[in-house]
Amino acid sequence: MSGKAEKIYFIFSLLTLPLIFLVVYSVIMRYFLKMPDVRAFFMAVWLYGSLAVLGASYTLYRGGHVSFDLIYQKLRPKARKVLDIIDLFVVFVVSLIIIVVSIPFAWDSFLINERDSSLGLLYSPPIWWYKWLGVFAVGILTIQAVLMIIEVLRKR
Repeated sequence: MSGKAEKIYFIFSLLTLPLIFLVVYSVIMRYFLKMPDVRAFFMAVWLYGSLAVLGASYTLYRGGHVSFDLIYQKLRPKARKVLDIIDLFVVFVVSLIIIVVSIPFAWDSFLINERDSSLGLLYSPPIWWYKWLGVFAVGILTIQAVLMIIEVLRKR
């Protein structure tokens, strides 16, 4: 992997700043001013979900996922390689399934300019782009899994 990946993941990590702002704003409005703002909660949930998936791809990139090392460390290098490939392949397949299922929902949402009317008549924000954000985040995870599979296959 390269330093470019680190820079991209750093840029993604900056999404935590608006999330922090939204949570602080929501707490102030709800508990101090007694005027809860459902919009802030709504946006924070979507942003947190996208960050969680982007964080999963970064953790995959850094090799930080939890594994059962007791058995893994006792395996021969070839067996470890096979286990790594199987593990990454499962991540790839699950991510691909999520993308295939999610794209039609995101596309339909875009076509109708879907809005969230549950927040009232005065404020109905567009939500189609949130759906594409999820597809994008899982897409990054899928790409990361493929790159890691290639990297494992190249190792001797």
